[in-house]
Parts: sequence; structure tokens; C-alpha cells
Amino acid sequence: MNLVGDQANIRGGSGYSYGAGSRVLLLVDDMPILQADAGYPQWEDVPLENIEQIEVVKGAASALYGSSALNGIVNVRTAYAKSKPETKISPFVTSYMAPRNEAAKWWDTPRYSAGGSISHKQKFGKLDLVTGGYYIRQESINDSTWTRRGRINIGTATASPTAFRWD
Repeated sequence: MNLVGDQANIRGGSGYSYGAGSRVLLLVDDMPILQADAGYPQWEDVPLENIEQIEVVKGAASALYGSSALNGIVNVRTAYAKSKPETKISPFVTSYMAPRNEAAKWWDTPRYSAGGSISHKQKFGKLDLVTGGYYIRQESINDSTWTRRGRINIGTATASPTAFRWD
């Protein structure tokens, strides 16, 4: 799998068809997250801080998912709470240097990217709680380009007291 622009391509199949949307279906825990209006993926919606596994299904899987999965599926599986509580914090900072050619430097203030992610997984009896958050602030070296974006996610699951069985 590779990305061309924001479109996933699997085995060289075109990732996007104008008017039909993405041909590679993006799922998070088996739920499609393609945009409803244009049918292309919003990679910023994928909860990177809670990823447990990424599954890539190659080829036509339209029998299960329809025409949006003509070239395959990318299924992002999020983590579950374990018996021991777990918290992860990941800050990041990137600083951009000025170009050697002073005429190419248009900015007066330093250009940078900064942010971080946090995730917490914990069991409360039979309730599993998984939370996460992400924030980025980017002052780009490209003129008039900047980003400030955040995301919060919460997931819960419960364990059934007894398994279902037929008598």
C-alpha cells in the first residue's frame, strides 16, 4: 500500500475516482470513516494514539463493503484496556531552519510544528475505558499555511457476565 496525495493505493489500483469517491475503504474498528460528501478519507480522523493493529485487505472486497472497497480495505483497530492501567504521553516539536538564500526567507518569527498525543486505557470492573487526545500546531515554512487541529476520542466496552448458550 502507498499514498498518492491523500489517497491510499493498494497494488497499483487507483485510489480515487472522481464522482465515485475512494476505491480503498478506510475503516476504524470496522466502521467506515470516508467523508460522506466526497467519499475520500480524512486521515486526521484516525486515532493514531490508540492504534493496536492495522489490517490491509488487498483486492476487491465489495461482497462485504460495496463499491467503496474496489481496490481494498485499510482497517485500523484500536486498543482495548488491559488488566493493568496504561497511560502514554507523546509530545513532539519540530523546528525549521532558515534557508541559506536570505531572499527565500519570508518569515519574521520561527517556523515550527508542536503538539502531542495522550492515551489512557483502564478497566473498571467489567467496563473497559479507552480515551485519547491529539493536538498539533504548525507554523509552516510555506507562506500563509498553518494548522491548528485537535481530536478527542473515548471508547468503552463491557464484558458480559456469562456467555450466551443454548440449553
